[in-house]
Amino acid sequence: ANLEALKLMRNLPYFKEVVDSDNNEVGWTPMLWAAVRGEVAILEELVAGGAQILKPRKDGVTTLHLAAC
Repeated sequence: ANLEALKLMRNLPYFKEVVDSDNNEVGWTPMLWAAVRGEVAILEELVAGGAQILKPRKDGVTTLHLAAC
């Protein structure tokens, strides 16, 4: 269900701004959450929508760091 919703939201004009936002108490983006959970299909949709794969958390850890772990 989350993947289908993400596919629909990807076409919204503000999608990239929202998925790259780290304005939460832990400073994580949706890309970081998906990587740590191993959600490959979600990561693919986020990247296809223009999300930044190299945007770091506040401590410098990126999606690639988490995916490699």
